[in-house]
Amino acid sequence: MLEVERYGIHVRVKPEVEELVRLVANHLGYLPYTTRNAAILYGLATILLARRVPDTDAEFLELLEKVRALARQAKLGS
Repeated sequence: MLEVERYGIHVRVKPEVEELVRLVANHLGYLPYTTRNAAILYGLATILLARRVPDTDAEFLELLEKVRALARQAKLGS
């Protein structure tokens, strides 16, 4: 069983990803840390269902562009 830590930890996030977190948080009216935590949980669920993560930089960049496209469709940052 996993033991839950009782304090926050620093997470290394690419600046492009953090910018998307900020845009989504602002758009939905949440604080960035709330959005970041939800994004991590949704991401973990997706990883478990897909049973894989991007293996290469190219796959990561493809995923990043897909999320950016979703942000554009939602008109984030406008």
